[in-house]
Amino acid sequence: MSIPCEAGCARRFNTTSSMHKHLVASRKCNGYLEGKLRDLGLFDEDMVTLDEVPQADSETESNGDEDALPYEPFIFEPPNAYVNEFHFVPPEDDDNNTGGLNQSAVAGPGPSTAANRIRRAAAVQRERVFDDRRDPVFTEWTENAGHVLRKVAPPRYMDLRDEEGDVQMTEADSIFYPFTSELDWKVARWAIQDGPGQNAFDRLLEIPGVVEKLGLSYHNIRALHQKVDSIPNKAGTWQSRDLFFNDDPDEKYTIHFRDPVEAIKGLWKDPVLSPTMVFCPAKVYTDKTKKIRIFSEMHTSKWWHICQSKLPRGATLAPVIIATDKTQLTNFSGSKSAYPLYLTIGNIPKAFRRKPSKKACILIGYLSVQKINRKDMTDRAYRSRIQRMFHESMRIILEPLKKAGHEGVEMTSADGSVRWVFPILSCYVADYPEQCLVTCTKYGTCVKCKVKATELQDIQPKERRSQSWTEGVLKEAHEIGEQNTRAFYDHCMSHEIAGGTPRPFWVGFPLCDINQAITPDVLHQLYQGVLKHLIGWCQTILTPAELDRRIRCLPSGFGLRRFKNGFSALSQISGSERKNMAKILLGCLIGCIPTRGVIAITALLDFIYTAQYTSHDTESLAELEDALHRFHQNRSYFLETGVRDDFNIPKFHSLLHYVESIKLFGTTDNYNTEMFERLHIDFAKLGWRASNHRD
Repeated sequence: MSIPCEAGCARRFNTTSSMHKHLVASRKCNGYLEGKLRDLGLFDEDMVTLDEVPQADSETESNGDEDALPYEPFIFEPPNAYVNEFHFVPPEDDDNNTGGLNQSAVAGPGPSTAANRIRRAAAVQRERVFDDRRDPVFTEWTENAGHVLRKVAPPRYMDLRDEEGDVQMTEADSIFYPFTSELDWKVARWAIQDGPGQNAFDRLLEIPGVVEKLGLSYHNIRALHQKVDSIPNKAGTWQSRDLFFNDDPDEKYTIHFRDPVEAIKGLWKDPVLSPTMVFCPAKVYTDKTKKIRIFSEMHTSKWWHICQSKLPRGATLAPVIIATDKTQLTNFSGSKSAYPLYLTIGNIPKAFRRKPSKKACILIGYLSVQKINRKDMTDRAYRSRIQRMFHESMRIILEPLKKAGHEGVEMTSADGSVRWVFPILSCYVADYPEQCLVTCTKYGTCVKCKVKATELQDIQPKERRSQSWTEGVLKEAHEIGEQNTRAFYDHCMSHEIAGGTPRPFWVGFPLCDINQAITPDVLHQLYQGVLKHLIGWCQTILTPAELDRRIRCLPSGFGLRRFKNGFSALSQISGSERKNMAKILLGCLIGCIPTRGVIAITALLDFIYTAQYTSHDTESLAELEDALHRFHQNRSYFLETGVRDDFNIPKFHSLLHYVESIKLFGTTDNYNTEMFERLHIDFAKLGWRASNHRD
């Protein structure tokens, strides 16, 4: 098979090598070679020119016999010989490998000199590494924050003091305490996590010489368990408390919890997390002109700066992120569930918070999942009891945060630095039903602004809800209906507030606005909300069978999932499946939906993907607002087709508040519910499977 000339001169060659020789020797095609080198960044103006290269005579060129050249020309290698586009880290240069070329040759005409120059240019090209950290940014750090009060011994030595308080230096330098060595710890980890069984491990240690040769500090599995139990708890001890209603004292509702302040201290002194923590806020810009501000990590957001300005000079802010989410424990039958409560802090980089292996999120409680007896109880009374039970449980668990937020707490980092820390509730991560439960908002309205359920389709948000306003309405309702629960309930509902409890748990938290603390939820609002509605509308317009047919006709693509039975065959669709559906949805609609409909769908998809940027600036936030504006301009298409009668949908209305939340708390990957739902596996489901399913 002959190979055509890359420059397009209609010449054909038997081998690639012959074609490359032709590119070097031919005047007509050499310009193509120079342009290719320029595009690759390998061309140097000082390189040998065509005039310096001895040319083949016309007879040789006309015969097309490249092997008859009177010299050995430089063979141009394809770009992938120098740079592999899928490997951004350059290979190490071998200084001793000269490739058979004379490195001491004097510059001048000739093929060997040209080869050297191109090879040197290729070496420069290999040094170009793609690195986001090289992006030019200008950072302004707040100076009066995160000051170190003093230095003490690292926290891991605290449990190694003798009766007089002196550090026992015999084992203090071992990070594997209470194990004697790294080998001792690794064997213990293997036995606990991956071991063959307790009896088998005992028989292994009974083999003469095993314990002595390995230097183990335990002789059987029981001694190992005792040693593991002696390890101090990272986040405090567990407590339990029973709650009951006055009119039904026999029904007990048990909650399990531990001190959230101790949990924060455990994160603060973690030797893996502590070196990565940020202790003061910063303003990040694209350059020194400060025209375009960047929002990414929580310390680059506006909320941290606002709260920091209200703290004493030199104090350190610890933004507390709380998440609750009820999860099902049984798979196919039964109704067993768990209600875990998670805590993390914004000082830890979001990349660490998203990794369960880093243990940057701590389980601090289990709320009661016992069902309330609904006998002889109205729906309103039943909902009221659910709200009262939730808020009373949260008040008990999070009570230590109030005092710590007002007075501050001294916390020690892994390096022994002591800081004056103020843990402040910053973000509450939950899905929409739980957002309403937390903020005492009437279901079907907005938890962020005072919009009515019939006005959710307005393209501008209403007056912002605030914690102080909600407290005022509850106080008025309590005065009106002190002896009449119906009057209390009616007054709250007239202000779009759920009248289930007069004492929300968040009353008294310093520098906290619970409505502002509610953050965007990419998983439930965008994928399981907006996209779910969008796919349903498309199925109504095209019919499910037609949409499935178009999905099956899509060609395969890298990174795209093939839904061989379409969308209609799916049930209990997960978030990852929704993401795969979003990738191919638009391609199935081109040509069968009018332009206005395509623009509206494209705008929503643009919003979904732009909202997930790991770093935003004022320009990308403007693009986010523009995508939402384009949807509002073209959404009437769905009304005209009869798919919708209105757009009074809470999850669609929530899109109006995304830009504000990103500016306040950073990008959406700081507080996405997806990362907390992943923790259910470690903190709820695995424990349930290992238990007796009763106690």
